[in-house]
Amino acid sequence: MSDPHFFHPPQPLSLAQIVALTGSELRVANDVDPTNIIIRDVAPLQNATENDISFLDNKKYVEIFTQSKAIACFVSPENANKAPKGMHLLISPTPYKAYALAAQKFYPEPTWSKTIIAPNAFIHPSTKIGVNCIIDHNVYVGKNVTIGAHCWIKPNTVLGHGVTIGDNTVISSNCSLSFCKIGSGVRLLP
Repeated sequence: MSDPHFFHPPQPLSLAQIVALTGSELRVANDVDPTNIIIRDVAPLQNATENDISFLDNKKYVEIFTQSKAIACFVSPENANKAPKGMHLLISPTPYKAYALAAQKFYPEPTWSKTIIAPNAFIHPSTKIGVNCIIDHNVYVGKNVTIGAHCWIKPNTVLGHGVTIGDNTVISSNCSLSFCKIGSGVRLLP
């Protein structure tokens, strides 16, 4: 369901792989081995096909859920009985979070194996930068900043004096951070 102009086609995953990834309880619609059910993509309920997995997290979308063509869906226990016939259910107390974990697996962040610093980035000499980071164009990094491993600081971002950023964190374009400590695995949007 993603635009191929921006994203590569996702790698298919078995329903069993998704269950293991998300910790959801699986209820198959019929007597079928979940390793044989292949999910090709993630999609919203109304656009999902027999190749997609979706989620229901807000009760105002129950009617759309009852008519969805998704092969599988993350759903809370209280809405499971409203599923259309033939849909495999992944029961979770937090369906949106489980869906987000699956979507991350279908569309992972790009990875790189070396630190890349744009020539026009300003980085104070006291800054500590972990391995395999990208510091993009026009980034300003102040004194005593610590950036963890595998971070991506996108263009036009300012990291004020003393800011600390954990590992595997992405700070999107045009962010300005000061007087803060950001944990690991964080995604800050513009």
